[in-house]
Amino acid sequence: MKRLLAMLMAMAAAPLSALELAWVVQLDAPAVDGGAKLRPVAAHGRVCAFSWSGVAACFDGADGRILWSREGLGRVSGGPTFDGNDFYFATREGEVVAWDEVAGQPLWRVHVDSEVLAPPVRAGDLLLVQTLDDRLYALDVRDGSVVWTHERSTPPLSLRGTAVPVVEGTDVYAGFAGGQLVALRLEDGALRWETVVAVPRGRSDLERMVDVDATPLPGDGLVYSGAFQGRLLAVSKRDGEVVWERRLSLYRAPVLHQGGLYLVDAEGAVLRLDPHSGATLWRQAELPEAAVGPVSWVGEALVVSTVAGGVLRLDPENGAVLARLGHDAMRLRINAHLGEPADWENEDDIDLARLFRRDMAPLGLPLVQGGMLYQLYQDGLFAAIRP
Repeated sequence: MKRLLAMLMAMAAAPLSALELAWVVQLDAPAVDGGAKLRPVAAHGRVCAFSWSGVAACFDGADGRILWSREGLGRVSGGPTFDGNDFYFATREGEVVAWDEVAGQPLWRVHVDSEVLAPPVRAGDLLLVQTLDDRLYALDVRDGSVVWTHERSTPPLSLRGTAVPVVEGTDVYAGFAGGQLVALRLEDGALRWETVVAVPRGRSDLERMVDVDATPLPGDGLVYSGAFQGRLLAVSKRDGEVVWERRLSLYRAPVLHQGGLYLVDAEGAVLRLDPHSGATLWRQAELPEAAVGPVSWVGEALVVSTVAGGVLRLDPENGAVLARLGHDAMRLRINAHLGEPADWENEDDIDLARLFRRDMAPLGLPLVQGGMLYQLYQDGLFAAIRP
């Protein structure tokens, strides 16, 4: 109780400028699918975002001025990714699309066997796409043709989401719903090694769910990987041998920064671990609202989003809450609307209960660029926050 009181007093005493809302726009209607991994991207000095119903827009990152917007891109569920020329994104219908910004139309689109809930990853001449049915595709960026695939069996029950594959050098690291972390050869998808991050336990499918939904994190000679209802592992890049492990449940990617491994666990607490041993340096569970992660570093500021759509700034040394920006402040400061609320109820697939409940949690992954954090939310807000 004393610790919580001290944190609340520190929040009250924190300067208002500790977390500043630079700008916010209403990009779209409330999201139908909170499992989509929609992330803003930096593109030639701009910040761009695609919404779940196919609204795309680019903004001036400093003041939120709308530079252009488009509609009708489909029900976007993963992405976008920008490679310097084109955007790549995926849809709920299992389409992967290469989109030409200048022409405002697709260069190509291909169908894969299942819904895609993670951003495509550009790696040289390949585009890596991981689907909800535990298949990893390597597509040719020129026309979308399949170069190679890696497939795993899908368990009866998993989290609604997939880890984003990570490319480092000639290797691809990917996590799967059955609890495996694999290293593949980028060139042809050949398996280099496989490590079991979590083993299903329990009598029911729910008890046995061990999805590796946290994106793998390559470090210095190691890869960090965690699973829901499983473990956090540090494994050797060379052969996948486990260097250390922790019994820990998580579904958001950990982050390495200045000798610390930072993460949000499945209970909504923020932790700092020793990356060499996995030992807990601190765990902050007494937050104003549960964190959803992943944690982000904006300069030297440690920030994390919450389930209620807020943003917290934490002390990296002990996890104390230094400042909070609530979601209500974002709603009061909307600079522009790209969609009219009167039109939202007319969508054939809109979830009206969600529309009126106005979910506020983050929708997908944040972007850190130019000293600001950019985040899309489930109620359709797109905000730029400066620590």
